[in-house]
Amino acid sequence: MHKLIYLLTPDPDDTRAAMVARVMQAGARLAALGPAGLRINVQDAGVDWGDAVDHHPALKLKSEYGPFEAVVQIWLDDAGDIARSPHEAIISQLAPLHHGYLVKERLLVHNLRQSARPGDRNDGYSQMAVLQIPDWLDEAEWRQRWQGRHSWVAISIHPHLEYIQNRVLRAVTAGAPPITGIGEEAFPIEGLHDERPLFRGGEKSEAKFKELYEIMYEDASRFIDFGKLDMLVSSQFDLVRPVR
Repeated sequence: MHKLIYLLTPDPDDTRAAMVARVMQAGARLAALGPAGLRINVQDAGVDWGDAVDHHPALKLKSEYGPFEAVVQIWLDDAGDIARSPHEAIISQLAPLHHGYLVKERLLVHNLRQSARPGDRNDGYSQMAVLQIPDWLDEAEWRQRWQGRHSWVAISIHPHLEYIQNRVLRAVTAGAPPITGIGEEAFPIEGLHDERPLFRGGEKSEAKFKELYEIMYEDASRFIDFGKLDMLVSSQFDLVRPVR
């Protein structure tokens, strides 16, 4: 099984509502092609407060490749050019800039509480982080810091609904930015309005919240250059659930 992730950047004159409608309509066409799995992430009305979620002031910066405002994730038995082409023909109509990547998925927290039917909005909200290797790290050390220590720091601190690390194996579209990882974390919807419940015990103690926040930020700064980070707060839709 192969997993592909496509990051979509809309036209500056496009409205968010128009972008969401276009991507969701295309989802039905993509599902009709019979992929082994299909997930769509969009900034729809379900995450109206998403733009207010700034985990650190540095996140207000955008890398030279963003911002991405929608994501299409596809699972295929064959990820070759011919097998991808009908899917990419549809995706190419959604946004003037679309970058595709073949990734290796690492599912750390499986959403066992998910009750939505295929095609309906999943519980909570999804926060996606598009990562590049900082100038001060080589790939091996970067991967160890992200998929080693940070994995368990994040799991111990956050009450995830879902946590996935996607390591980029290669770009599949021309001119795709040199990103190396895409993280996806799903959280309870209350976290859009108040970050404290996103830290275990943080909703009960302001001091505990601040302590855990600092631990998380310090650990993330060991492998993230925040000036090159793009974040997408989104609603998540599984149109075809992959078998994992």
